[in-house]
Amino acid sequence: MSNSTNILLVGVTGFVGKVVLERLLQDKGIEKIFVVLRPKKKMSVQERFKILSDSPCFKNCQNVFSNGVTNACPPCQVVPLQGDITKHNLGLSNCDLQGIQSIVTHVISLAASVDFDLPLKQAVSINVGGPLNVLDFVKSCQNIERFCHCSTAYVVPATRPEKNTQKVEAVPALEVLPEHFSNGQQNFAQETYARIANAKHISEDEERNILKAAGLPNTYAYSKALAELILDEKSDDVPLVIVRPSMIGPCLVHPFPGWVDCINSIAGWVFLYGGGILHTSIGDPSVKLDVVPCDYVVERLLYATFKLDLSDERKIPASPIIHATAGHVNSLTYAGTLDSMASFFKDRKNQVFLKPFWRKKDNILSTTEIEADLAKDKKKLERIRFLMKVVSQKKAAKKLHKMKKAIENSLSALDHTAQVTTTFIPSSP
Repeated sequence: MSNSTNILLVGVTGFVGKVVLERLLQDKGIEKIFVVLRPKKKMSVQERFKILSDSPCFKNCQNVFSNGVTNACPPCQVVPLQGDITKHNLGLSNCDLQGIQSIVTHVISLAASVDFDLPLKQAVSINVGGPLNVLDFVKSCQNIERFCHCSTAYVVPATRPEKNTQKVEAVPALEVLPEHFSNGQQNFAQETYARIANAKHISEDEERNILKAAGLPNTYAYSKALAELILDEKSDDVPLVIVRPSMIGPCLVHPFPGWVDCINSIAGWVFLYGGGILHTSIGDPSVKLDVVPCDYVVERLLYATFKLDLSDERKIPASPIIHATAGHVNSLTYAGTLDSMASFFKDRKNQVFLKPFWRKKDNILSTTEIEADLAKDKKKLERIRFLMKVVSQKKAAKKLHKMKKAIENSLSALDHTAQVTTTFIPSSP
C-alpha cells in the first residue's frame, strides 16, 4: 500500500459495499475513502449518507464519517460525493472530479443490478455501461495503482438439464475470461454491447436466443460476462483485477457474525422460509450450492485491491481473475441446505412469523408444479395482508405486499444455481 492511499468506492450502499467500507475503516494506512452516491426516492445524497452511516455495520467506526468535501476532512474519513455511474465522469461535479483525479490511488467497483430477470437492454446498460464509465474515470486518474471490479462466478456457460433427462455433470469453472462468449472473434464483446445498447427494442424471443447462444442462464450473468470481456479489452495499461463471488451469504465474523441487511439471493430464500412465507422447493436435491460468507468475499476483494502482485500477472494477455467461492468440497447439497434451515428454525418457533415447512423437498418439481406451489404461497400472503388491512395494520400489510416480489427475486437467484452444480477451480488458494 502506498504512503498516501485514497480510495474511490462505488456501490457502497449494497450489502457487500458496506462490509468493504467497514473493513477499509479498520486500516489506519488509508487517508480518505470517497463514496459515490446518487439522490434516490426523494432523498438527498446527505440523507442517504446519514442512513448509510447509521447502519449497524458501522457501530464501531461512527467517528470517521464526514459531511464535508475533500480538503476539509481529517485522516481516514469517509467522504460522500454526489454522482451516478451510469453517466459520463460518474456524474460528478467538475469540482469533485478535479479534486479526486489527482489523489485517488485505488478504485473498487461493486455497483450492479442483482435483479436476475431485468430486460436484457436494461441489465446491459447498468452492468456494462456503469463499469465502463468507472474505467474511463480510472484512466483519468494520475496516480492509480489498482482497479478492482466485482463480477460473478456464474459467468461460465452451463446448460440446465431438461426435465426427465439424465443429470448433467458438474461444470468446471476456471479463473479465465469467458472466451466462449465471443467464439474468439475480435471486438465481438464491444460490438455486441453497442448493438444491444442501440437497439430500440429486444423481444423476449430474441433475448432468449441471445442467452442460449452464450450458454448463460439469465440477463444478470450475461451482462456480467460481457462486462468482463469489454473491461479487459479496453483496460490498456490500467492495473485491472476481476473478483468473482458465488452466492453471497451472511457474514461469518465481520462486522459481526450473522450480519446481513438484504433479502437478495440466498439470504432472501432463508428469510422467506424462516418467516413461514415461502414453502416452495425448486432445486435438484443433489445439486451443490456454492455459498460464501460476505466477509470472505470482502477479504478476496481487498486482497485483489492491495496485495495481489501484478508484476507477473500482467505478462499474460488477460486481466487477473480471482474466485471468491466455497468450492465443491465445502458446499452443501440443496437437500442438505433445506434440512439445515428446517433444523435451525424448528428450535425457534416463537421467533418466526408463520410456521416454516417445505413442500415436496425431496423431489425435482416440474415448472408447472413450481408455479402451482408459488401461487399457494402468494395467495396465503394476500389473505394475511387483507386481514391486516381490516384491523388497521396498514404498514405491516404494505410490507407483506413487497414479499410477493421478494419471493420472485429469491427464486430467480436459485432458478439456475440450484439446478446445475458448478465446480469453481481457483488458480491459487
